Amino acid sequence: MHTITFTCETITPMFLSGADQSVPELRPPSIKGALRFWWRAMNGHLVEKKKDKNNNDYWDYSKLKEQETVIFGGTESAQRSKVIIRTSQGTLSNSFNKLPSIDKKYNIGGGNILNYLAFGTQETSDKSFLRAYFQISKQFQITLRFPENITSDIIKSFYLFSEYGGLGSKSRNGFGSFQLKDCNLNCVDLKLFNNDMADYTALSKEIKLYKTKNDFTDAYTALGEIGMAYRDAKNTLNTNEKQYIALPMKGSGIKIERHTKPYFISVHKNNDDKYYGQILFIPYNYASGYTLKNGQKLSKNDIQSYQRNYFDATNKINIELANILTTLI
Repeated sequence: MHTITFTCETITPMFLSGADQSVPELRPPSIKGALRFWWRAMNGHLVEKKKDKNNNDYWDYSKLKEQETVIFGGTESAQRSKVIIRTSQGTLSNSFNKLPSIDKKYNIGGGNILNYLAFGTQETSDKSFLRAYFQISKQFQITLRFPENITSDIIKSFYLFSEYGGLGSKSRNGFGSFQLKDCNLNCVDLKLFNNDMADYTALSKEIKLYKTKNDFTDAYTALGEIGMAYRDAKNTLNTNEKQYIALPMKGSGIKIERHTKPYFISVHKNNDDKYYGQILFIPYNYASGYTLKNGQKLSKNDIQSYQRNYFDATNKINIELANILTTLI
């Protein structure tokens, strides 16, 4: 068995909780879930598009599920995970403090862009937090133990998780960002993904990566800058178009009840101890294979219409992001 311990630093507030919802807790299941998500994201090439007996297209997940189960375990086969995770909370400390005030240019409505990104975690009236979070600039440890033959899978998954993901709620909005201390994995080149899009969140030749044009002296300003860029780009859409970015949304008229946005916001620190924000766009074949609550499938016409609207909406956002930010991919 191979064992690696990563020392990590919280870059943005981390909303994690355990059995007691009011107390943040760093738990191995949260980390394993994130590793599994990013492993799936980098293995979209394992999903194959095939024809059924009626000559209809469908996605074959068998290879993906087989390999995923071998590594992370599965309930159907009663196979245990080969990845053992241990955590140490290190210097992590809890806080209920309100988010700090940043430059007035980031003010929107009754607060600033940080409150917009943290929506759902605060009281509407005074922006106080409903539960504690882990503060920024604190350290914790994650220890991974696994067989040597899956080292590449685990290290690459962890790299993607730390570089483009985050821990806890609101991680796609830039919260829960963390950085590895004294360790530069940098082992996944996003430009090498040349496979077609899958029908779930998976890296492909269609991904895009954007970065703030400037670096900043504090993480909150970097989050404000990248968050404002995303909000401004999203606001180029009308209400009908916005429903294709994420659901649920009040007033939505499409049949899909819920889907998460394909944009991943994160904040990092460079070698000069300056902070920058980035957005990774991971598109997928929207609505493909979606099953309604009543068990019925969407019609082919609905799927084609939804996909067309989805790609039109994300294309508008991406054009605006390219105007505001630096395009890396």
